[in-house]
Formats: sequence, structure tokens, C-alpha cells
Amino acid sequence: PTSITIITPELIRRYGYQTLDEVLMSIRGFYICNDRNYSYIGVRGFNRHADYNNRILLLINGHTMNESIYGSVAAGNDLGLCLSAVERIEIIRGPCSVLYGTGAMFAIINIITKKGNSVDGISLLPLVGSYRKLQGSIISGKEFKNNLDFFTTGTLGDIKGQDLYFEEYDDPSTNNGIAEDLDWEKYHGVLTSVSQNNLIVQGYMNSRKKGVPTASWETIFNDKRYETLDERGFLEFSYSKDFNPNKNIALRGYYDYYIYKGLY
Repeated sequence: PTSITIITPELIRRYGYQTLDEVLMSIRGFYICNDRNYSYIGVRGFNRHADYNNRILLLINGHTMNESIYGSVAAGNDLGLCLSAVERIEIIRGPCSVLYGTGAMFAIINIITKKGNSVDGISLLPLVGSYRKLQGSIISGKEFKNNLDFFTTGTLGDIKGQDLYFEEYDDPSTNNGIAEDLDWEKYHGVLTSVSQNNLIVQGYMNSRKKGVPTASWETIFNDKRYETLDERGFLEFSYSKDFNPNKNIALRGYYDYYIYKGLY
């Protein structure tokens, strides 16, 4: 017994959610902070920037998305997943690490993507937004006669951002506190799954590069070189079969990678 929230495709369409953090801002007990580089997820009043979201377990189709160094999870464009490709988002509140794995201290968020049989075609989704945002997404899927189900989705985006004023740097030597052309963001991501009967193969890759306008960590204010790069990906094979109500077999193998680069 626990408190569970399900986000459906209808809710995503109705409210125009584009990223996971936008979804979570509408969920009871969750709130979001952003330091102009990453989004941080707060749950029931607990949120420290030093946590890097590592007290929440994030899954895509049951695959753990917490990276293995700090255990952090991506919640904004650094996740790189088009929400129009999502079948549902399951949010389970409370500590569940015993059942689901490391990091499930405050909550579990499981993103379930669509199957090819529910898409049955190709959709192109162009998007224009504030601060010169340009984004394009593609969703494609089909189920073939031999029970082979194919699904793929990809997203490519570019945000120029805005010029920001910081009172702490309001001095002629630091451009009067204005960070120019430093709030930009470039990202892309791909997720593909192929399933047939009891065998499932899925792969995911995302890359996000972000300019940082805040001059954090004692860096030079308004320096165009300050940027961070996050890349995340995995390839998973899984097989399961039920022989009878009391006997079943489940096999799973996967490869994960995470890359971070920061120019300070």
C-alpha cells in the first residue's frame, strides 16, 4: 500500500508538458528548483542541490536511469525524451529501495513508452517556443505479422536562451551584471525498442550541452566558454517466459554509459 500517481498521454497533451520536470511541478508533494544548468526535484520539502536528484529512482521501461557516479537523474532536456512518445508515467511515493533498487528513498518515477502497435505509423512534431526555441521530434512504430513490434522516437532541440541580469555582478568590470548569450541549450536523444514474443531489445542515447550564465564555482562572469556536457545511454536485452503459475524464467543483460564534461 502506497501513494501512486499515473500521468496519462491525455494529461500530457492537455497541459502541453515538454519535459519531466514540467510534469513533476504539477504533482502533489513535488516541486522543482533550477540553477540555470540542471533541474532539481524536491519531494515533501526535501531538496538539496548537493543531492543531484540521487534520492529518487528514475526508470525508463524499467531500466534504471540513475548514473553510477553520483546516482543523479536527468529531469529536463538532459533526459532527451519526447513526452508524446510516453504511454504513461508512474510515480510511486515513499522509500522503496528494497523492492526497486538503490536511490528509491523519496520516490520512484517509471516512464513507460508506447509500443509500435499503438503508434502504427510515423508522426513528426515540430515545436517553436520562447527564447528562440526550436525543436523537432519523430515518433514511429509498427507491429508486424510475426508479432515483431518496432518503436522508435527521436528529439533534436536548440534554445538560444535569454540575457540575464545578476545584481551581485552589477559593475562595469563584469558587464554591469548582464550575462549575454549564455543561457543556451542544445540537445538530442533517441530511444528504440524491438520486441517479439518474450524477447525485448531496447536502446537509448541522449546528449545535452548547456551554457551556464551564473558564474558558479568562482568562474569568470560572462565568459562564453563556461558550458557543461551530459551524455547518457544504454542497450538492454531481456527475456522472460512463464512455464506455469509457479515457474518462470527471466534473463536480462545491459550496457550503460554516462559522460560528463565541464569547461569552467
